[in-house]
Amino acid sequence: ATGNTFLMFDNRNVGLRPKFTPEIIQKFCDLHETDGVIFLEKSDLHDFHMCYINRDGGEVEMCGNGTRAITHFAFDILKIPCRERYTFSTFNSVYTSKPEEFWPVRMTELKEEGLFEIGDLFESNCSYFANTGVPHCCFEVSNTEEVDLMSHGKRIRYDDRFPKGTNVNFFSHDGQNVVMRTYERGVEGETLSCGTGAVAIVVTLLRKKNLHGTFFLKVPGGDLIVKCSEDGKELWLAGPVEITESGTIDL
Repeated sequence: ATGNTFLMFDNRNVGLRPKFTPEIIQKFCDLHETDGVIFLEKSDLHDFHMCYINRDGGEVEMCGNGTRAITHFAFDILKIPCRERYTFSTFNSVYTSKPEEFWPVRMTELKEEGLFEIGDLFESNCSYFANTGVPHCCFEVSNTEEVDLMSHGKRIRYDDRFPKGTNVNFFSHDGQNVVMRTYERGVEGETLSCGTGAVAIVVTLLRKKNLHGTFFLKVPGGDLIVKCSEDGKELWLAGPVEITESGTIDL
């Protein structure tokens, strides 16, 4: 999903989760060079449930690009019936997605805006904290390539003010064209793409610079699109998804 890669499993009838210890998840993610594991599971209220486990073996609230990947998996691979859109649950919320070009997902979690003052953590043009499903620190810089992402990202990710850690985004923009890089919690390094981070950056631009509408975000893995309403209450994330490999794993 725009550079984010996942191991996807249909877990509706087989009870795989207990077999996937943190050690096994780390092993498989290292072997396949993936960012995490996604289980598609049954839901009594929705089309399915999404369980996301990071590369370090820990379950987290959700993953933005993962929501687009699981939509592709549900529609193209598992052939789960769909009337124009899916609804599915995550750890904390319910999301809506459309099985169409760029697999758009409505991002339904936006909370803790400005909960932490982060301007002291990195010298930037502007900074903002928001939780768009998972926590994000966003810092506007003049040139993302000049940022020592591993050094600054790791330091900020483990700062004491964040009880569960945080993801860290550095971005530059020309109007609604954005370039971004992300240090991701759980991966503990730079990722090729971050959907929730892209949404957090757009929220930053909305709150700090009153920009809204359609944003085009360049990430190391490709391009993302985020659409933002004037009040920030409607946020859609979109971008390409493709299968990189398929097969079976013997546990």
